[in-house]
Amino acid sequence: MMQKLKVGVVGIGGMGITHVGAYMLDDRVQVIATCATQKSKLEKINNGEWPKVTYYEGEFQPIYRIQKAYTNFEDLVKDPDIDVVSVCTPNNLHFPITKAALENGKHVLVEKPMTLTYEEAHALVDLAERKNKLLAVGHMWRFHSHIQYAKEIIKAGILGDIVKIKGYAIHEDWIPEGSGTWFTNPELAGGGALIDMGIHPIDTIIFLLEGAEVAKVYANTRTAYGNYKVEDVGVVHLEFSNGTFAMVEFGWGNPHKDGDECSIQIFGTKGYMRIFPTSIKCEVKGVRGVFKPQLEEGHLTKELYVREIKHFIDSILEGTTCIISGKQALKTMRVIDAAYLSSKEGRIIDLQGKEGWR
Repeated sequence: MMQKLKVGVVGIGGMGITHVGAYMLDDRVQVIATCATQKSKLEKINNGEWPKVTYYEGEFQPIYRIQKAYTNFEDLVKDPDIDVVSVCTPNNLHFPITKAALENGKHVLVEKPMTLTYEEAHALVDLAERKNKLLAVGHMWRFHSHIQYAKEIIKAGILGDIVKIKGYAIHEDWIPEGSGTWFTNPELAGGGALIDMGIHPIDTIIFLLEGAEVAKVYANTRTAYGNYKVEDVGVVHLEFSNGTFAMVEFGWGNPHKDGDECSIQIFGTKGYMRIFPTSIKCEVKGVRGVFKPQLEEGHLTKELYVREIKHFIDSILEGTTCIISGKQALKTMRVIDAAYLSSKEGRIIDLQGKEGWR
């Protein structure tokens, strides 16, 4: 019988509970440790007293009790019994915890964004290669059935050459509030709605256009809906090496969104496709019409995280290609950095130009 991989989860807010719950549904692993600064909270989580996480459909339930509780991440990553570490903390802790875990020979799944900056992300990818450990990043949208279906439609050429893509990720009439939130602290979050929300459609578009590299980035951001030092609305324009261009809108507190919280529209030379709600507009045997595939999965469900965790474990145990590897996420982090620089300096950032940016 195969020995189970032992897992430690750092950070036990909503996303930490999500990781714990998804790991518990995989018989090949066992969660043996959690880490947070509040010992009383750790004890409740480890004993199965989980608060409900409300930002996705479905709910994870505790299956077994967790043995160990750490209040210092350095102690958890040094635990010789642990093989895998999930990092579910505020963004500023992603780099030091992931670095310490890799240095101690652990495989790591870190929530998005991988780090606060491209340079930090690059350092982690290099470290993972040197340690021969898998580094993965929680870009869960890549596992949505509608996104994967769209990727197959693009690969099959049904839409023709992809001319442009429009994406958005917007919280309507909602902003992070309260003195305890870290989302609006630039030192803890690395930015605002761009690194929190905009990163989702940016990463999804990069995934859909696999093989094409982002060549140029231009961004506008501002703070319009809240009293904080980070952006809560903006637009990023991307130009790809194959000629496709994309426009991404993102925001908190916006008075309107075009549909679900996140959406993608794909315009090709032969047809059009929208994801969330999903439909395809094209011509079949001389007749133009709209096809609505029977993909019944909801917009944001707990199953996305179950697939993400399963894929991560598959990649460790079976050596299969990891579609959320640190190398993949590095491309997204490069665009995020370029977008912030573009907005700050009011210019196009040429990622393939003479300046050799990043």
